[in-house]
Amino acid sequence: MSVALVAGEEARGQLEFPLMHPVSRPSLLLGRMLALLLLLTGLGLVLFAGTWALGQVFQAPLPAARLLETSALHTAGAWVFGALALAVGAATGQAGLASAVGAGLGVAMVVLHTLSAQVVALQKLAWLNPWKYALGDSPLRQPVALTPVIVCMLAGVVFVAAAGPLFGRRDIEQ
Repeated sequence: MSVALVAGEEARGQLEFPLMHPVSRPSLLLGRMLALLLLLTGLGLVLFAGTWALGQVFQAPLPAARLLETSALHTAGAWVFGALALAVGAATGQAGLASAVGAGLGVAMVVLHTLSAQVVALQKLAWLNPWKYALGDSPLRQPVALTPVIVCMLAGVVFVAAAGPLFGRRDIEQ
């Protein structure tokens, strides 16, 4: 999804049109970043509503507040890797590379989170993994701190901001 916002459009030859208009490249990248955030927020709300509704149907109700917090953590984790893919796509123009980096690193972090329960060295670095907060620490049973969500959101913004100058200097392929 995030790959298609810049690198995918460039690969299809559709990025030249928006750049012909009086819109700066940083503004275009900011708009794409906000579009990604809006899409992920919508998916997070669908995750919340679907999980809550199924809990009601199968008479296994989950606390709505905890479920909303957990959905926010999952959305924030997805944001980190989606923003990373958007940044790589904007910086390089290579949709395949952007997709591989974003999705590959996202999946690798889930695997590392799973292995960290058994590998002591990974337990010490678990705080660096955004999935630790969404998948660990029983977020449906315990209150969730707002800090992991804020850190994930800021990390995504930093990724895209770092790609901004590279996107501004590179030639768009046709």
